[in-house]
Amino acid sequence: MRDEGSRSWRGHATVLLAVLFACTGGSDQIMQPPPTVVSVGPAGGTVVLPDSISTLVVPAGALTSDVSFTIRAVEGAPASGLLVQGTVFAIDPMLQFAAPATLRLAYADLSLPPGVREAELAVHRVEGTWVAVEPSVVDSAARVVEAALTATDTVGILGRAAALLAISPAAADLFVGDSIRLLATPLDAAGRPLEGRAIAWTSNKPGIALVRNDGTVVAQSGGSAEVSAYADTAGSVAAIEVKERPPQSALYPHQPFGATVLMDYDTDFGQIAVPPWDFSIGAANLATVSDPTAPVNPSAVGRVTFEPGCCAGSGPSRLETYTGQGRGTPPPGWKRWYISDWVKLSSGWAPNAEGLLTVFQIYVNSGGGPGSWIFYRLEGTGPYTPRVAVEGPAVTGEFGSDSVSVLAGQWYHFETVVYNSGRIMFWVNNSLVYDGTPATVQFVGEFLAWTWTYGGTSPYGGAVNGYVSHNHMRSSYTVE
Repeated sequence: MRDEGSRSWRGHATVLLAVLFACTGGSDQIMQPPPTVVSVGPAGGTVVLPDSISTLVVPAGALTSDVSFTIRAVEGAPASGLLVQGTVFAIDPMLQFAAPATLRLAYADLSLPPGVREAELAVHRVEGTWVAVEPSVVDSAARVVEAALTATDTVGILGRAAALLAISPAAADLFVGDSIRLLATPLDAAGRPLEGRAIAWTSNKPGIALVRNDGTVVAQSGGSAEVSAYADTAGSVAAIEVKERPPQSALYPHQPFGATVLMDYDTDFGQIAVPPWDFSIGAANLATVSDPTAPVNPSAVGRVTFEPGCCAGSGPSRLETYTGQGRGTPPPGWKRWYISDWVKLSSGWAPNAEGLLTVFQIYVNSGGGPGSWIFYRLEGTGPYTPRVAVEGPAVTGEFGSDSVSVLAGQWYHFETVVYNSGRIMFWVNNSLVYDGTPATVQFVGEFLAWTWTYGGTSPYGGAVNGYVSHNHMRSSYTVE
């Protein structure tokens, strides 16, 4: 049985239409088609609705006696931003069908409300508010939505409302100054994702965890906070815990507190045949030199040579270290993986035609299947802009900002923290270049590679040799 809210709304809507029509002197300011009045008996029949397209098919046996149906187009209806205008009809009298009737409501493509796709449309009825009639089937070619009615009612087409909001991650631990972007996915009652829906974000304690309109949470001060997301009438909450950032080493300002060091290496490329390196390509282009400007150990600077026109885009060398050897990359159970390196381009450096140079890269296995490469690149023709580039089954793209420029002949400190949840943070000289979650798979960790190359077809330019220097590489991890 339907509640009195439905009857009350329909009665007021009818009176309101009558009053509006009377006040306008019967003018065509109210552009409603005349009601349809059709008698249907126990043998069944088809009722064409006032729009001359939509139909109500009453099967044989659905009625026990003749019924005179009156169907009116209704302009006013319970407010909803998901309503498809021009599809609301009041069907009288109010009765139950002995067998379901088939309702086919037509819609115009241009009438869809913002953020609602055709696949999300459903017939709805009024029970004080709009309630979806399921299953509803969309015929996009005919532009009709079909559903079975067990009773007469006020009906219309709406986009399915979000019944559940899945928020990820559901909890996050941050240090003051950290940020993380939360993702919220609206789901309908059947668990199907609803795309294009507006998400509203709020924080119960913005002084601790401030949330922006795109779901980015910025840790402001120590304490606990709840960040909520809303879509339609659905909501979800993420628990945010913020801690004061502990003192860090001046050499590794963004290494997570309590990290276990995997590799602390003075870039002596003369030792490439022994741990931590597993193999190299183009070892003849590697050398260990002294550089009085080196930030950590001036007598152990690893230098990579790029000869004029070198390598037709394949690059001169690569070194890698594997998780399975217990070096460079963290063991199972890691939560945050930290990598540090100092990099300098020689003043005679000239880029390849693409203007890209890979500084180092990480392979993060997705767990039993294909993984993703995370590349750290210098982009442009100088000054260079650091970039994070992710390539894998979930995403391919360049990420970063123009907030930091790298000049030839100067040392720069590159630091990154990779979260196994998919988040990446990347700093250059203590300035945050990128903080985001570009991939949808969890990062398990496979190996770490310092690769001086960019796969392309153009040779590197320059009239003299160019060099990329590295000084003191570190890798560490945490399990908290």
